[in-house]
Amino acid sequence: MQTVAYLRLILRACALAALSVLLTAATCNQPFGPTTTGSGPTSKDYNAFGDSIAAGYKATGALPGQIKSYVGYYADDAAYDRDWTITYRGITTSGETTRQIDNRMKNNLSRLREAEIFSWDAGGNDFLDARGDYYSNCSVSQLDNALAIWRGDWDELIDTVRANVGLTADAAPLIRTMNVYYPNPDQDRSGTCSGTSHFRVLLPRLLSAGDYMCATAEAEGWRCADSFTAMNCNENGNGNPDFRCPNKRYLQDLIERGICRRDVTSPQYRAPSMDPACIAAHLDATGDWSVFRDPVSVTKDGQTLTLIQTRDDIHPNAEGHVYIGSAHHDTGYDDLQGSGDENNYALCIDYQDNDGDGKVDCGDSECAAYCN
Repeated sequence: MQTVAYLRLILRACALAALSVLLTAATCNQPFGPTTTGSGPTSKDYNAFGDSIAAGYKATGALPGQIKSYVGYYADDAAYDRDWTITYRGITTSGETTRQIDNRMKNNLSRLREAEIFSWDAGGNDFLDARGDYYSNCSVSQLDNALAIWRGDWDELIDTVRANVGLTADAAPLIRTMNVYYPNPDQDRSGTCSGTSHFRVLLPRLLSAGDYMCATAEAEGWRCADSFTAMNCNENGNGNPDFRCPNKRYLQDLIERGICRRDVTSPQYRAPSMDPACIAAHLDATGDWSVFRDPVSVTKDGQTLTLIQTRDDIHPNAEGHVYIGSAHHDTGYDDLQGSGDENNYALCIDYQDNDGDGKVDCGDSECAAYCN
């Protein structure tokens, strides 16, 4: 293989939003550094949508800056692993909710239709908004209603992606999304409503929401990166998440063992979701509340790291984006069953038979390191 410099064309697309707090500062797409290895003739159009996480928001100085986001790391990995030249164009706007991101997709359908690689992140601002309201009113019922409305918005976004992505592309599209991480749980551990910590109320609901995101995306044949594990779970020297950290695999295990089910329904959304009360009861029974980590102090490969920007305790820092990008990288670069190996955490939690041996996820002995 000859080593040459890739030409990466970065076409900036920026939709501005009003400056506000938390995830609401407007940003454009950051220019990714050029990839320096590869020689393949294949080019891929990569379009991404999302909020400040995809935009690479940086909380520093008098005005927000930008850092390379997980989107850039995923693009780099795809270029390197597959010898692809990646043409990236994205619309990533800080502060946008799931409904706003869906509307922005609908206003830019040509971007979806031409995409051969397509990714989005959404839901973080919906969670922050619902959490902020709960701080003020201490109403669990209003919190649950806000998250039910969000699920309906997520369903609409799924419809938009299904109906449009890759329609005019030269190749079948590669579609990726991710679940949500918990940005600053230690803050919620210290806050209370009627004597109950915010963390105890919010964590099971965030876990249920993240499971809904991945379950609905994977039902379409797409893959869902586990950003929760990247940001909130300790990992050993082999990159295996702590088995007791309530991540994507943990929730799947509860479902597979019949401990909890996706059995909560509502006219506000389409697919059944996990009951937060069941998740909380299991965390009580096991004591696994304490295994969950704040991104300010997470152990990866024997080192304690800070993956969040301490200036705002919300957005990933550069190291955090590397780990979220790695979570996307581990989902692979094709969606064909039987086309590769069951050789990492992401491929052992994707409900697919990746190596064609008729065994899926923890039913495959190759996944033993990632399963309880």
